[in-house]
Amino acid sequence: MKHIIHLLFLWLFFSLQTTYAQSTLSGNVALPTDETLTLQWQERENSQQNKGIRTFVGYYQNQFVATLVIHPNKEASGSLQWEGTTYQLTGTLQGELLAKVRLLHNPNSKCGTDTHLQEPYFPSFENRSTARPITSLTSIMPNDPEGILYLYRLAVLIDYHDFANTFSSDIKQVKDFLLNLEVFLNEVYVRDIGVKFSIVADDRLIIQEATKQLYDQTSRRDIIENSTEKINELIGDKQYDLGIVIAPGTDSTLSGLAFFSGGFRLIRKGGASAIAENATIAHEIGHLFGADHTFKNTYSGNSLYTEPAYGQSLMGYSNNFPDGAFFSLPTAYQIRGGIVNRSYFKDPERTQLVNRNGNDVSNFNYAYGIKTESSFPTINRNKLQETYTIPKDTYFQFYINATNTNNIPIYYTAQLTSKAGVNDPKFLTRKGKTGKEPITFQTQYSDLGGFINYTRTNAKGEHLFWLAASNPAPQHFVNYDMVAVKVIIAEGKTFAITNGMNDEYEGGASLTLNWQVDPNFFDANSKVRILLSDDFGKTFKYTLVESTENDGSCEITLPNIEVGTVEWGKQKKIQLPAGVIKVEVIDHIAFATTNVAPYKTSNGKLVPNGGFKIKKKAELPEPKPEPKPEPKPEPKPEPKPEPKPEPKPEPKPEPQPNPLPQEPEKRVVIYNGVSSANPQNYFAVEGVDVTTPIHLLIFDEMGLKVYENKDYGKNGDWFRGYANIKNFINNNKALHGTYFYIVSYSKNGKIERQNGFLYVR
Repeated sequence: MKHIIHLLFLWLFFSLQTTYAQSTLSGNVALPTDETLTLQWQERENSQQNKGIRTFVGYYQNQFVATLVIHPNKEASGSLQWEGTTYQLTGTLQGELLAKVRLLHNPNSKCGTDTHLQEPYFPSFENRSTARPITSLTSIMPNDPEGILYLYRLAVLIDYHDFANTFSSDIKQVKDFLLNLEVFLNEVYVRDIGVKFSIVADDRLIIQEATKQLYDQTSRRDIIENSTEKINELIGDKQYDLGIVIAPGTDSTLSGLAFFSGGFRLIRKGGASAIAENATIAHEIGHLFGADHTFKNTYSGNSLYTEPAYGQSLMGYSNNFPDGAFFSLPTAYQIRGGIVNRSYFKDPERTQLVNRNGNDVSNFNYAYGIKTESSFPTINRNKLQETYTIPKDTYFQFYINATNTNNIPIYYTAQLTSKAGVNDPKFLTRKGKTGKEPITFQTQYSDLGGFINYTRTNAKGEHLFWLAASNPAPQHFVNYDMVAVKVIIAEGKTFAITNGMNDEYEGGASLTLNWQVDPNFFDANSKVRILLSDDFGKTFKYTLVESTENDGSCEITLPNIEVGTVEWGKQKKIQLPAGVIKVEVIDHIAFATTNVAPYKTSNGKLVPNGGFKIKKKAELPEPKPEPKPEPKPEPKPEPKPEPKPEPKPEPKPEPQPNPLPQEPEKRVVIYNGVSSANPQNYFAVEGVDVTTPIHLLIFDEMGLKVYENKDYGKNGDWFRGYANIKNFINNNKALHGTYFYIVSYSKNGKIERQNGFLYVR
């Protein structure tokens, strides 16, 4: 069944002359479910704007959900992704958009990296159970000190089957789809990663005749085995930097497939295939850049296991993003680890290579890079601790207070990072946001009043979070400041407000607020702040008590304001009293609120519940709403890179006129030429600490692990070209060809890691 959606598009006729900086427009979308979306459209640049084509991205309550292409003749086409469904938008001369269901997503559709066995690498942190400030000034996230924005020309090969069926043999539909895809990719990759794309505009990549179809009844694995060669034959290997084939594939449950890290190699840079859907293509390109899946289920295979269920970010399977499309911090860490500080071409013709890494190899797929303003946000670490311990079922929040060296808005993110292993991750991964409100982790409720999975704070154990501040902008490489914070949830008395609140209060009313405090978790001298929300906990505009003892009780006076109701729910909309009180522990993460559950049971039935109302009294003065005070950074020098103590001359008993020269420190050398026929040619690492084990991982071109040794070289156990992983050992058959290694070792007492290619002859 095709659903038709009407979007009032009246602004189209008077907005086309606005400037890029001023182009922020809005319109309402009425969904078939009677749900109405108000989208904010923001203009973005594109590779075809010299032809008068304009492109927009659409946001719903700060969630990126849509793209739109507008031609000089005012015809428009776009894509809207909402709650697991992709809608195709088309414009009319009557000034409205029509939309129809284009794709209903199935989370059981898989991606072809599901058999990968690679272990993801993340920084390891000391196991400290005591609260202590974060002292390191170094960001965990890989950054580029030169601010190089990496530009990739993306070749999208549309095979005949999709040209005829998906796009109705209409080349204009294909080109509109490609431009919408470019806008979608740039919105997420520029903001979260630091990579920008331009679609290769070449009709030879669109197979328009049945007799020239390239892939007929072909599996996705077979497609990507020669997809790079096919793209090279069509347009030449110098005309693009990354490629992907749009074709159905015979594996009906496989919506996409890509060579893991194939985008870093010339011979695999086009090694990806997918259905014609923006998020799926972004996902497969993520694999080309070395990104794992982020979620855990029976189909996830190689995964970071940082997101529950089918995942919430683009490297998951759900395509039902609660916060719109985004990449998670663990994904950004993986991809940026492979691209930042790499050599790059400084000219668009890709002839002048800037060598920033002497270990790069000749068959590496270098990108074109442009220098942008190199600004870095800086998180104030004074108010953050390495570890927090809270009682089970206690809500927690992160205030990330950061400054920037320019006027670009700061983007704040806090996401679960610890690998869950065989267990589901315990918290949803949510997109970052601008603004000063804290990032909260608390119970959320469904339309029917039940708990939303993975929002309850009842999972006992250790949970590692990354807290990040970034500065994304359309023409800049995004840099991050990122720190790690461990949250330990243990058995104890929940930090919770124990009052039962009235349905309504008069302005100026006084009451005693009581809350439960477990002295085993909070210092006797700890303080709390008490706040009031008039929008059902979305923001807390009023400070009732700036600071008081965390002793479980306080007299408060409600302000003389009118607090009414707010609309709540999607399918079934109800009105809920909007007043909510919050008690937060100062310089800590724990907080509690009065009731925010939408329903309660009365006489065996669910009835609306919510917060409370305040009725304004005319004879009392009305207070001015004051934003909740932010933790103010203490005056300190501007943060600088990790300080190193200056060398001091060591005292000597006697001056020596001719001191012996010190032996120069040996640099780390990796020998990556391996021969199964010559025992002298094995993978070797020299110049490292011999007292610490070397950990070596080797993967094939699909990212499948073929070799692992956590104490490499011990007792002469070297990699000489043979796999040691179960299911890859085939009668002691030698490996052959190009492989990818990751090696970890200790140098001067510090753990380091290198990766690259090795060659087995």
